[in-house]
Order: sequence, then structure tokens, then C-alpha cells
Amino acid sequence: MRTWAEIDLDNLSHNIKTLKKYAGNKEIMGVVKADAYGHGAVEVVKAMSLEGIKNFGVACVDEAKELRANGIKDEILIFGCTPLEEWETAVKLDIQLTLASFEEIKMIEESKIYPTVHVAIETGMGRIGFEIDDAIEAIKYIRSKNLANIVGVYSHLSSADVEEEDEYKKTQLKKFSIFEEMDIKYRHILNSAGTLKYHDLTKSNMVRAGIIIYGIRPCEGDEHEFKP
Repeated sequence: MRTWAEIDLDNLSHNIKTLKKYAGNKEIMGVVKADAYGHGAVEVVKAMSLEGIKNFGVACVDEAKELRANGIKDEILIFGCTPLEEWETAVKLDIQLTLASFEEIKMIEESKIYPTVHVAIETGMGRIGFEIDDAIEAIKYIRSKNLANIVGVYSHLSSADVEEEDEYKKTQLKKFSIFEEMDIKYRHILNSAGTLKYHDLTKSNMVRAGIIIYGIRPCEGDEHEFKP
């Protein structure tokens, strides 16, 4: 073998312990998409589990299947939209899907496949998700028809690492605060930078930690606080 990557799991452990000081009583979701950013998803998830992390985020069903095939029994959420043909596999493997549109709700009704979901909210990132009023309507409709098990609701901060957009991100947090009062198991909007900067401005009960777990501090502060 001519090239390889050597991963320091002690540093991973250090970063999680450091992040917990910011997250407080909020649970941490470890983001392990793209093979844990090239660090080896299975090995990283097992190491995170030893530090008490029990929720993980991936990009697609295949990434979630790899974790299940290697004995990972913790909660797994797929970010983004999942094609209908993969829903049955997700349900069978107890993998949580992102629900982001009324079209997907219609797909649930027509397919009679009833997934476990996190509802995505558009607060200003401009990716996917329901607008605020639509999200409230969608959650009520899903529950009234018992179409899905809603275990989470989430949004994503736009440019959380850009100091100049601080007020814009606070506006996003205010929009999302409506959902923090709902009787839903997980409510999350803070990414790595958001957890460092805005952890005390939200009543959300989970944070999503990606690059910071791997040692990259996404905003100003002690660059040696997190280890690569």
C-alpha cells in the first residue's frame, strides 16, 4: 500500500468531550456522511458510541446500510431526500428519513409505506424543507392520518461560520423556535459552528456535529481547542 490515512481516535474522543461543554444538556448527532468525511464511518461511529453519542446522520440509504451491516443499532437519520424505491429498505432497517415536501406526504399515502421521519424546515438556508406555516400544517396532517412516526424536526443555519451574517442566523433561530415547543423527540438546528456560537440562544435539544468532531474549528476561537 503506497498511501494511507492514520486516524487518531484519542483526538476524536477529545473533540467530543470538548464539544459537550458547548452542547450542555443537548444531545449530539454525529455526522458521518461520506464515510465520516473520509475517516471511516464504521470505526468512527463505534468510537463516538463509546462517548455516549447515539444518533448519527448520513447522506443516503447505502451509507446507513453499511452501519447496520456492521452492527450499529443506534438511531440513523438520512439528510436530504430519499427516492421512494429505497423507503421500504429504510423502514425495514429502522432508518429515519427526512420529510421535506407535501409531494412526499402524498407518496406515503399512495405507497402505504409509513416511515420514521424528521421534518425539515426552511428557515433561510435555501436547500430543502417546508416553509414555516406549511410545516405546521404538514405535521398536523401527518399526525391526524397516522402517516409517519415524527421523531424529529430540524433546520440548518446558513453560513453559521460567517460573523457578518450573525443577525440573519439569529432570525433563523427565531423562526425555528416555534417548533422547539412542539412535542417532538428531537428538535435541532445547530451545526458545528452554530453549537459553538448560539448554543445558549435556542431551546433545541440536539446539535449536529460534523467537521468539528474531526478537528476543524469552523469559526473564530482557540484553534487548538479541537484536535485534528
